[in-house]
Amino acid sequence: MDRLLVNINMVALLVQGVLGGIQLCSFVFIIYLALTSKKTIYIILGLFGFASLLYLLFETLVLGEYILANFALGREFNRLQALIIFCLIFFIPILTSKLVDLPPLWRRLNLIFTIFLSAVVALAFLIAFLYPDAFLSVAVPLKQSALQAGRWSEARGQPGIVYLIRDILALVFLQYMLVSFIYGLIKNNKKYYLLPLIGTILMISFSALDILLIYLPIFKNSLLQNFSSFTNLGIISFNILTLISIIKRLQRESLEFEKLKRIEALGEVASSVAHDFNNMLTVIEGHIVSFKEEFSPSDPKQKSLAEVEKATQRAKDLAEQLMMFSRGGRPRLSEVVIAELLQDLTSFISQQGKVILDLQIAPDLMSIYGDRTQLNQVFENIVFNALQAMPDGGRLTITAQNVTKIKDPLSDNYKIDKNLAYVKIAFKDTGHGISKENLAKIFDPFFSTKGRRHGLGLKIASTIIARHGGFLTVESEEGKGSCFNVYLPAVFPRRHVPK
Repeated sequence: MDRLLVNINMVALLVQGVLGGIQLCSFVFIIYLALTSKKTIYIILGLFGFASLLYLLFETLVLGEYILANFALGREFNRLQALIIFCLIFFIPILTSKLVDLPPLWRRLNLIFTIFLSAVVALAFLIAFLYPDAFLSVAVPLKQSALQAGRWSEARGQPGIVYLIRDILALVFLQYMLVSFIYGLIKNNKKYYLLPLIGTILMISFSALDILLIYLPIFKNSLLQNFSSFTNLGIISFNILTLISIIKRLQRESLEFEKLKRIEALGEVASSVAHDFNNMLTVIEGHIVSFKEEFSPSDPKQKSLAEVEKATQRAKDLAEQLMMFSRGGRPRLSEVVIAELLQDLTSFISQQGKVILDLQIAPDLMSIYGDRTQLNQVFENIVFNALQAMPDGGRLTITAQNVTKIKDPLSDNYKIDKNLAYVKIAFKDTGHGISKENLAKIFDPFFSTKGRRHGLGLKIASTIIARHGGFLTVESEEGKGSCFNVYLPAVFPRRHVPK
């Protein structure tokens, strides 16, 4: 029996070595991402990975000392390993806030949990060193046989009240993380939550198995107690699955970057073609005006010339849009009162008799610094899309307000200056909504669900807003309408408007 237990511990030691190698590779990769991108999420994952490595290291030392029959030293390593779990618990709400797009109230709750756990961890370390028996008692006499060394209470120490609290906290906050990932998966429909979700389930399962082995009497002499701490497997599973999820997210970001480069190249071509095309149309338009002067107003040819002139003007509008989409068309900046722009839209919307307009403008709405013509084009384009989405009528709600802290979950994809206040203009309709498949494509150039239109409107709108230092997001659910959110940096009073 003694030989069997030694063999079991040697197998466990080998498994720990393999897991340690995998964890080390993932840790190095996360550190590389943290150093190159300097994103908080990678720094937090790096710290979590470092704590996981320490946990694995101490477990390996525990098993090694048992094989060498250095039980007293093994107990001390086990005490350190048990304390590392407190550190891992501390990182749970921090990781949750960085990995999941949580609503504001949830984020505040998350902050409270973080503060609470920081106090708990500090207190646990203090008790563990000042009153060791309250955490992990080693008062049970050591017996040198491998069978007795394999038993938890005789080899690793007797868990105290603080140890029990640690295990309860671990299960509670792991389930909190699980609920957060489920929320993110359902609410935000982001598939990269799925792998960390599975990793969290594995952590809960293996941690629960360890707790059962420790506290239930029926497992007191079980061979499973001689194998290893199963929590290791859960931690490694979570780290690996989360890393795979991050790699997939990086691949998507890389594809987006390549896509932007192609769009930029397309913009250069569009600028050149549109400029020459616009010059030719100007010549054609001039000749049309000359021809119209040669005929009397009642001449039937005037109608044909008017149609040609109208078509030429539409072609010029398209050329202007192409130049706006390209690197040309930079905004001519001046102070713009957003409330006035929105009021100008009311007459346009009122012509659509079936649509009810609800305009809500904050009385203290700040001005922005931008190009009035371009911004008017953006707002008209969004409103036009909203009206098209409600052919049988509906309600269009336009709200404008100041925001000092952007809470839009989609804003993570944009660079936000936290020192600035923003003006948020939201256009919410009760139309047919946008399908999940099309939602990811609506800002692509030339994408349109309407075959008769050229599909540059929303891409140009997004480009204009970006050149104003803001960003445009959209939330939609098929059958429940859409909401386009425009964020523009607010400006100081007129005398402080930058030149």
